[in-house]
Amino acid sequence: MTSSRIFRIACLLGTVCFSSHQAAPVSAQGAPVPRFPAEKAPPPVVFEDALETPVDPGTYRLGPGDELMVSVIARTPVDYAAPVSPSGAIFLPSVGQLSVRGKTLAQVEGEVNEAIGHVRKDFRSSVRLTRLRKIKVDVTGEVRQPGTLVLGPLARAAEAVARAGGPTGIASWRHVRVRRGQTTLGEVDLERIWRLGEGDTNLALETGDEVFVPRAYALVSVSGEVNVPGEYEVDAGESVKEVIRRAGGVKSTGRRRRSTSSDRERTTSASSWQPT
Repeated sequence: MTSSRIFRIACLLGTVCFSSHQAAPVSAQGAPVPRFPAEKAPPPVVFEDALETPVDPGTYRLGPGDELMVSVIARTPVDYAAPVSPSGAIFLPSVGQLSVRGKTLAQVEGEVNEAIGHVRKDFRSSVRLTRLRKIKVDVTGEVRQPGTLVLGPLARAAEAVARAGGPTGIASWRHVRVRRGQTTLGEVDLERIWRLGEGDTNLALETGDEVFVPRAYALVSVSGEVNVPGEYEVDAGESVKEVIRRAGGVKSTGRRRRSTSSDRERTTSASSWQPT
């Protein structure tokens, strides 16, 4: 974006200023300007011990590496440790093998109770998860520490990116892709996840997945009378109005000026924003 273009947008918006750059901008003191203000920065990622991680029995699906504890409450109570084997099964004395791979914890509890009922009477049983399996995923592209990560089975794409050191200064936050084999599962919008707390695009991961962080098309710094000044990623053809909306809109103290020119409302060509 040329300096004249920057000046024109700044003047049209009165007290909202834009600047475009190819790399992470710096302040007058030489310190890096963050993609968002400090209070909007990505939250720290804490990988809790598996036993402390809450698991929904109705949605969590078992796999090799998970460990279960089967408790049989009868005249003589007994507990059975039941690790899930590489083939996806558990073994219970007097019952034999039960396939649990891909089944929810709630489903397995019902099947265990039914299987024990064939060999015992007057009992109650329960199944609890005592250890979660680990998964391996690759994080590639514009992250600070690309490579293979070992994560818990509840990990999602945003956590994987953060664990890989976070995005680089020229990374796209809005178009992170998750690949499973030859299939792209979808795009993850880190801006919505980290800045707005909206996790609907934060895809769950499985062993073998790849999380790819591409370069941003362009980055602009928005300052002045907006509610959330900072650095924002823009796509080709994205309107100035949309970028201001993402920056929280113009403050009530800011001056708003209308324009009837489409050039003032929308960037319609690739040259409108300078690519990274």
